[in-house]
Amino acid sequence: MSPVDRREFFGQMAAAPAVGLFAAAFAEVLAQRGAVAQAQPDIATAFWGSFFDGVDKTTAGRGDKKETRLPNPDGRVHMVHSGTNGLRLVEKIQHDELPDISGNALVTVSLGGMRIGSDDEEYLRKFESLQLRLDCVQTEPIMQYLGPLGWASLAAVFRDKAGKLPTLQQLEFRSSPNAPTTNAGINRVVLPSGRGKLAFNIGLVKKESRLHAIFTKMSQVLQMAAPLVPLPAISIPALRAFTDFYTQVSESADYLMNDTLQDVVATKEGLLDSNLEERFIHLLPGEYVLVAQKHATELAANMDQLRVLNGYLIRKDSPENETVQDSAKKVVPRISYLIAKVAVTEAPAIQTTQPTPVDQPAKSTAKEPTKEPKKSTTPPTKKKVPAD
Repeated sequence: MSPVDRREFFGQMAAAPAVGLFAAAFAEVLAQRGAVAQAQPDIATAFWGSFFDGVDKTTAGRGDKKETRLPNPDGRVHMVHSGTNGLRLVEKIQHDELPDISGNALVTVSLGGMRIGSDDEEYLRKFESLQLRLDCVQTEPIMQYLGPLGWASLAAVFRDKAGKLPTLQQLEFRSSPNAPTTNAGINRVVLPSGRGKLAFNIGLVKKESRLHAIFTKMSQVLQMAAPLVPLPAISIPALRAFTDFYTQVSESADYLMNDTLQDVVATKEGLLDSNLEERFIHLLPGEYVLVAQKHATELAANMDQLRVLNGYLIRKDSPENETVQDSAKKVVPRISYLIAKVAVTEAPAIQTTQPTPVDQPAKSTAKEPTKEPKKSTTPPTKKKVPAD
């Protein structure tokens, strides 16, 4: 990360308390282990290096994006929507189901529960923690004098002393012990005309990596099993700079699930965008089950029998006297999944003011002393009434 990038990023981060703790933990780890070495070129470095390419489609040449190679192709994220119509693939959502909201949409994406299936448990024993990253970006500016903005949230999940990951009831993705668990993760993401991009990634971090050490410090300070770092809205260049830093401290992490930023449309108005990719996600309000590509077929085969309850997948006919946790153990045991909740409402109006040109002094708001009006020596003239 260049000195200019650091100044831009940390300048925009100054007001974020969780980021302050993250920066303090990083400083302590840096003092103990020394400077971060330049990351060696690998698939993960290339993946994050091109992560924001093609975000800004309002600038010539910025909308072009080449196909990005995923660190784990079998871990490409597949999304299943859970709503009044039950579980279904996002590809099955119809245009007319989206909210009829005019103008900007306010989208809330909340992290829910996560479960590791038996297929992944053995491989995950090689790693000390999981790092969840959720990104959402605008594809056009919300105001005339701003570029597109981006939001990101980072969360860590640690193994206990017995080597097990926390159960779903122990997972509370929060930025502090007193923060509410509802609407954890990204909050209040404003998408102009209901259009933007969204991505979920789950990394597997080794014990010796600096990122693991940073989140370990945060977990010790906060006394939480899953500390959360929600970044506020920042410019895309600043988010690129943070991502470059994030890649270096991850030190070539593997990935359980990974994906590039995908076009999302949250309102009917967003469907009118001529720059939409051929494939995009209807971001309908409700809960989403995220699974890796290798498990997508198995989940699809069982969807008719399942529903989401309190962050778990359970059978629709589960006994009422059975706990949700016990019910969840009996369904799709091989599949790892993450639950996310999405809400979409109309964004509040933004008041804008015209900037004063640099060559024109700003008008003073101070009142001038009142003067006695001069008496006119000529008779007043009648105002002309325009003809009909």
